[in-house]
Amino acid sequence: MIPAMIGDALTLRGVTHRFRDIKVLQGVDLSVGEGEIYGFLGLNGAGKTTTIRIIVGLLRLQAGEVRILGSDVRSTPIEVYRNVGVLFEDFAAHPYLTGRQQVLLHARFLGLPPAAARRSADRWLERVGLASKASSKVKDYSLGMRRRLGLACSLVASPRIVILDEPTNGLDPQGIADLRGYLQSLSLNEGLTIFLSSHILGEVEQLCTRVGILHHGRIQVEGAVKDLTGRGVPKHRVRAVPMSKAKKVLEAAGGQGTVKVELADDSLVAELTPQDVPRRVRELLAAGVELYEVSPRIESLESVFHRMVSVEENTSPDHPPEQSAHCQ
Repeated sequence: MIPAMIGDALTLRGVTHRFRDIKVLQGVDLSVGEGEIYGFLGLNGAGKTTTIRIIVGLLRLQAGEVRILGSDVRSTPIEVYRNVGVLFEDFAAHPYLTGRQQVLLHARFLGLPPAAARRSADRWLERVGLASKASSKVKDYSLGMRRRLGLACSLVASPRIVILDEPTNGLDPQGIADLRGYLQSLSLNEGLTIFLSSHILGEVEQLCTRVGILHHGRIQVEGAVKDLTGRGVPKHRVRAVPMSKAKKVLEAAGGQGTVKVELADDSLVAELTPQDVPRRVRELLAAGVELYEVSPRIESLESVFHRMVSVEENTSPDHPPEQSAHCQ
């Protein structure tokens, strides 16, 4: 098994792309570590699909750099793309082929010899839970089974990176949970790097270790999910009067180092562990601060996403409005 996070599996630096006079991507920078499950988020029209098509070689790289497992995609594209599997949102299987025949077709197209193709097809059909349906025709598959079949096709050449574009679209809650389990197992047990574009933010929050939010052709924020939501560095909302004095008391941290404190509307946001809270409360009260609230501050990824997009909208008045307000 490949150890997780031993280096960069995918790196984009300064990727820029134009369609005629429209600048769709404006210097996109992102990095995905080996063994990581990375969530790629953005509104409709943000440039996600364009970015994915550039990564996998379906669109010409106009400016910037794309590296896969350390290799520039422009220098050795054939060797590089042997390590990449892709499942697009509009994956379509032949209805009158069996599941096994469909995966074998992909394996042979990707250059696997017949015996190796059969072994790999059976292996990945087993891994995605379709071994018992491998001889059934695709036309008899449910939508969830077809999505799993697409995943098997993307993995049949045993890539080190798989890029998934909206893999849960149309799935019911059980189908989404099943797919989540398969992807987590592939990352943990196979060392697979997964680059996932999805508009289901709750699912991304459960599944991904890091995310990048693309807006108006730029990465607005990139980081660990636990840090962006406040689960990694514990933060607490503090409402007190006077706030200026409360801020000084918290920053002093009773001689135990410096506490990071930020102003947020009518309150303070302080990086405090749950164990720190009783001591800080005592210090605030002893300093004569009137204390109204100390509560954990944890955001959902959805609220982080909408806050980041809203900040960008408010600070970038020259950008045209998005065609849709849905996150895809």
